[in-house]
Amino acid sequence: MLDTYFQSSPYQQAQSPIPKIEGNQWTPTPSASSDPIYFALSVELEEFINACKQKLINFPFRSTLSPTQRVTNAIIQRIRERNDIVIKPADKNLGPVIMHPDTYHKYCMKILSDTDTYQPIDYSTINESTNIPTFIKQGYLALENILKAHNLFYNGGKRTNQSQSTGQLSKLTKSLTQLQNNERLRPTAIFYLTMKMHKPTISGRPIVNCRFTMTYHASVYLDNILKPIVKKLPTVVHNTIEVLLKVEHLTVTPHSTIFCADIQNLYPSIPHEYGIQAVKSIMQQHKLHNIEFHLDLLHWVLTNNYISYQNQTYLQSNGTAMGTPCAPNYANIVLYYLESSIINSFPRGSIQLYCRFLDDLFIVFENFTYAQDYNQRFNVVHPKIKLSWENDTSPKCGVFLDLTLQILGNRITTKLYQKPTNKYLYIPTTTAHHRHIIVNFIQNELKRYKLYCSDPNDENSCRILFYKRLLSRGYPSSFLLSIFERYLPPRVLQLHQIRQSWNQPKITEKRPVFITNLPSLSPDQLKYIKKSVIFPATLRRHPIMAQVYNIPKGKPIISHKLGKNINYLLTIQPLTKRKTTESSDEANFDTGDPSPKRTRTN
Repeated sequence: MLDTYFQSSPYQQAQSPIPKIEGNQWTPTPSASSDPIYFALSVELEEFINACKQKLINFPFRSTLSPTQRVTNAIIQRIRERNDIVIKPADKNLGPVIMHPDTYHKYCMKILSDTDTYQPIDYSTINESTNIPTFIKQGYLALENILKAHNLFYNGGKRTNQSQSTGQLSKLTKSLTQLQNNERLRPTAIFYLTMKMHKPTISGRPIVNCRFTMTYHASVYLDNILKPIVKKLPTVVHNTIEVLLKVEHLTVTPHSTIFCADIQNLYPSIPHEYGIQAVKSIMQQHKLHNIEFHLDLLHWVLTNNYISYQNQTYLQSNGTAMGTPCAPNYANIVLYYLESSIINSFPRGSIQLYCRFLDDLFIVFENFTYAQDYNQRFNVVHPKIKLSWENDTSPKCGVFLDLTLQILGNRITTKLYQKPTNKYLYIPTTTAHHRHIIVNFIQNELKRYKLYCSDPNDENSCRILFYKRLLSRGYPSSFLLSIFERYLPPRVLQLHQIRQSWNQPKITEKRPVFITNLPSLSPDQLKYIKKSVIFPATLRRHPIMAQVYNIPKGKPIISHKLGKNINYLLTIQPLTKRKTTESSDEANFDTGDPSPKRTRTN
């Protein structure tokens, strides 16, 4: 459907934190009272939308795969059906890892055997009439009691005779319980490991895919509540650019010390009581509404993480699952609660810069003694949450995110950090990608070198290595030189422009969106869609339409499903057969992937 049916900003209200009802096939009907655009252009819009529908209905759409893609899918299908190997993703996005099943099982059990964190549950306790585990029924009953206790279960708060008789549940209740009695409900989350191949001793990082589990939508709701708080936390950075802007004009002393550390096994290490206490304190500081309800709901999410591995069910009794939506923001708030008390105990000026990206820290102290003191104080706050400080013998430099930072004189210099395990397997020349994608990829990487490297010599070293690595991947030198010789703005100018853009209010350009659920569209099919949904001049030039939407040449944004790469197909969970259909050559197997659909816009 066209975005005109759903949005008419600037008349649109603020986005609700309540998760949408998934799988809902109801199509909203625009009304003159709620949509000023529809009120003014109802006849023209109806004619245009009906014309679009008719054109698309009459076109024989078919998902098309090239012969190479067909062979690739067949090979992936056969590989994933093998029982003598296990394929899992590597941590830090290093690609797929192939193991013997016994090896993978050993890594899994090393984590699941920690009974302080994972308690085995008897899954056989099932209500025979519904075939639903008892813990699911108990869990939903507890959620219902929480909503009722805070007068949020029914519309208008407390139950009335009218709401009880007509079943008028609140929008929040419908959202949080939408999987109850739904065939898509997963009784347990999917447990798997991403392998830490970059570590000297290989181990596994536990990931829990909570999609379609009982707590999923409650976790999404809490994440929407916690996210605005995290954006306001002064110690948290969200990307490398923020760090560059912070160190750009920072003046340090000859005794200043760089402190780079990380928190060991953060997610499983946060006790429930301590985490909820931390969230309560920070919510009170930010004066949120319904704090007690949010805390009760958070406790329910944390204490109902049921996972399964090889026909055994576990309850995660400590920490939070790495994979539930609210986990990153929950952990960020807990760490801010912990670190803020330590920061406030230090003398003014002793901490010259403080940056944290989730469980990684970059701090500049006035001297080495303060760095040692901070490490000791942090590690005694809670027995389970511990810092790992690796640069205690080299206090003048450190690695944080994509940067190597070093104190030189009264400044902090930066340069790009590239992991020793990086294989630099850039897109080969045999790729089917369009030429402009290759050019943009190379040019953006060169821009990154200029931005991250404060010393031109470091930037030049990165450029030379990048050029040689691309040559080894088969790129012609003439093609590379034509890109490498292009002008790039000076680093200082780029940082200034970024700072200006962040300080200015965000103005989102509104364009209507046409959404299709068709995968692997051929160029001819995509071209036909683009022609079919072009807005007529009478619509796009109308004063009210022009006030809300920018429609260059009458073209809306086209959105369709994004294809999955080989690494993604090899490592997803789990593999199940799917019937082939004449309408889709791509769907030879069901990935079983419960993650949200990825889309591409043109």
